[in-house]
Amino acid sequence: MVERAAFAVASGQTVVAAARLVGVGERTLRRWMTKPKFRARIRALRNEAFGEAMGLFAGGLANAVRALNGLVLSSDPDVRHRAAVKVAELASRFRQDEDLAARLEQLEAKLAEQQKK
Repeated sequence: MVERAAFAVASGQTVVAAARLVGVGERTLRRWMTKPKFRARIRALRNEAFGEAMGLFAGGLANAVRALNGLVLSSDPDVRHRAAVKVAELASRFRQDEDLAARLEQLEAKLAEQQKK
């Protein structure tokens, strides 16, 4: 029952709707919501759902990139130009994100090293 309630809340149900769905009182579910273990389970369920969604997104992203790259070869000069601009724009943004992630990782490593001292 508690697991079903956590799943219902993690899935976006309101406390009222989740309580009704699971068959517990609203006050009971609100009390559970104050418990760190219950809230941690909701976070874990949301993280799991987010991971699954990201996997689906990544698969669609590969198809989107192939489609955009195909448009760069279009016989229509306007389509070809817009696709080329978008590819260059997205590649630049991706590069910036990768650089920032690497810099952040270095800073975190330095901070962890300093905290050990």
